[in-house]
This record gives sequence, C-alpha cells and structure tokens, in this order.
Amino acid sequence: MKRRSWCSLVASFMIVACGGRVSLGEIAGDGGDDRDVGDGGPCSAKAACGPETGVAAIACIDGQIGMDCWWTGAACIWLPLCAPPPPCFIDDSLNPEYKKCATSADCVTTEYKVDCCGRLHVAGVSARRSSNGCAARRAADLPECGNCPAKASIADDGTTAPSVGAQAAVACDAGLCQTSFTGD
Repeated sequence: MKRRSWCSLVASFMIVACGGRVSLGEIAGDGGDDRDVGDGGPCSAKAACGPETGVAAIACIDGQIGMDCWWTGAACIWLPLCAPPPPCFIDDSLNPEYKKCATSADCVTTEYKVDCCGRLHVAGVSARRSSNGCAARRAADLPECGNCPAKASIADDGTTAPSVGAQAAVACDAGLCQTSFTGD
C-alpha cells in the first residue's frame, strides 16, 4: 500500500510540474519535445517557443529576415534563421554573391590582395555584404614573397590606378557592383 501511495504522489507531482499538460496518447508521452537535452536543433513544435516576436528586428547578412524555434538544451527559444555566408572567392575572383546590387547607391569598394607581392584588387561590393572578412582571409592565405616591384592597384574592369592612393569609381552594372579607375 505504501508503494502505491508513493507512486501516486510522484505521478501527481509530475502532473503539477508539467503544468497539468500530460498526454498519454499512443506513445504514452507527455506531449513535450522528445529530444535529448544536449543535442540542440529545431524543436518539433513551433508552439514550444511561444508567440514569434521580434522577427522584424532580426535581419541576416543577405537581407533575409527569419526566425526558427530551436532547442538550447534547456528550453525552446526563437533564434535567427540565417544561411551561412557564401565562400569569399571562386577561382581567385570575389564571389558574385558579394557584388549584387540594384542601384549604384548599394555599392562600396573593398580591397584584397591578389598576389604575394601585395598587389591590391579594388572590388565593388554590396554595402549589405561587407567583404572585409574576405579581404582579411585572403591576406592570410597569401604569404609574403618579398623583393617585388610595386604594382598599381587593379579594378574590376582591369584598369589600374593612375597613382598611389587613387580612388576607384564604383557603380552598379547589370546587377553587380563594379569598379573602374577610368572615372565615370
């Protein structure tokens, strides 16, 4: 009799601890999330995170806005749902994903090394997709080779800087930010 009372007490405590929401359904579960505490990942039911709030405040680097309900090991919470950034370079050229634009106002310039001598490429990039991290990674990937003659910076259109410190013009051309040292 004592064992039965003890089990009833434990069961009552569990029901209260679950907020009275206990479902024995087909699998005899509690209706909660059936994941291991430490595995992380999407929650099986979006309702576990509660109402989706603050969605408009979360913007990804690609301009997309979104949230997803994720298990943190202790609870389900809303987290930004952003794709990983694309690779910086494809065949030694800046990935076109970083260059997309609608108007010239969308474009800025960035510089990255093109060889071990330190020659710079002045590239047009989308202001939304800062490629400064790409330039730093590129510099780290190119070791110094030393004793090189100085070479002028090069623009997207292949023109070279007429002098040290010359600024490249940047414009949106066919949906991509492009630079030139020839002016307008």
